[in-house]
Amino acid sequence: MTTAGMDQLRQMASQGQPAAMFNLGNFTLYGAMGIDKDEVSGVQLLENAMEKSASDSYIKGLAARYLGMHFFKNDNDVPKSFLYFKKAVKFGDNASYNGVGRCQMRLGQTEEGIFSIRKSLHCGIQDKQVLEDIMMFYRQGLITKDEYL
Repeated sequence: MTTAGMDQLRQMASQGQPAAMFNLGNFTLYGAMGIDKDEVSGVQLLENAMEKSASDSYIKGLAARYLGMHFFKNDNDVPKSFLYFKKAVKFGDNASYNGVGRCQMRLGQTEEGIFSIRKSLHCGIQDKQVLEDIMMFYRQGLITKDEYL
């Protein structure tokens, strides 16, 4: 992205445009597109994008999912991650069922976790991680062949 493009993105984010806040938050969280990494600011921008988006907005669910992924992977804060993934699902982000399930598994809620991960597959999410998780459950005898398919 050009300097002028980044300046425009920052301006749009400062004006409260959720998509701009989401993109700037994502770049800031991970230190991408020439922006210095700042996890605190990145999280705040993503939270603002989630809060300012319309209730049926794609950005609302996406921001919640990215926050869930951040806290799951980087901070290993499973309870916080779980809350964000549940919000993302509530906002219509079906890809977050996998995150909900992975958190449930880590929190010792095995049956619920399997159900959530299977639900992501049934919603059409064919992410590599979802498929690997389903295969692992089958191999460990946690689900049957009928549930696997």
